[in-house]
Order: sequence, then structure tokens, then C-alpha cells
Amino acid sequence: MENTKLRDLPPFSIRLQPELRAALEREAGINGRTLSAEITRRLKDSLDVDHVSSVVHTGSGGPAPSQAAELPRQRPVSDAHRMLLALFDAMGPDKQLALLTVLKR
Repeated sequence: MENTKLRDLPPFSIRLQPELRAALEREAGINGRTLSAEITRRLKDSLDVDHVSSVVHTGSGGPAPSQAAELPRQRPVSDAHRMLLALFDAMGPDKQLALLTVLKR
């Protein structure tokens, strides 16, 4: 299915609440994807074996209750942080290392 051309796929219509659509469009922009590609990526990720396995075992998709107390509490990631992470991930390892070296000074 990976070799299928987009133009060969039948269109699929979905109704989205305006707030959800706006949020998905914002995320798509941050990740450099089209709205369709963002929705597709999120659906694929939700079917990822590891994710599904953690949901089945813990009932939430998060860490098991015994592990939850061990994890540090994290702040929500802002749009700016996600944008920087996307740019960093798009760089090659050489450029990532060079940037980290410069920022560390």
C-alpha cells in the first residue's frame, strides 16, 4: 500500500468541529504536512503496536499506575517548542551536533 499514488486513493470525507480542524491545521503547519497528511500520520500512530499495547495493558495509553509516580511531571509543549523540534529533527546529525555545540557555549 506504501507505493500507492495519492491520486489513486479514493477521497474520504469527514466532518470535523471547527476547533478540531483549526488545531489539526496548526499542527500540520508546525510539522510541515498537509491537513490530510497530518490526519493520516495521527491515525497511523494511533494504530502503532507499541501504543495499542500500552493502552491495552494500562487502559490509558500512559504509563502503568505503578510507573506514573516515578515519572517527573512535564509541562505542556508549546507550539514554538514543537516547531523547533521539527526543524531540529529535519537536520542531519552533523548539523544537529554543530547546533548543540554552538548553543552549549
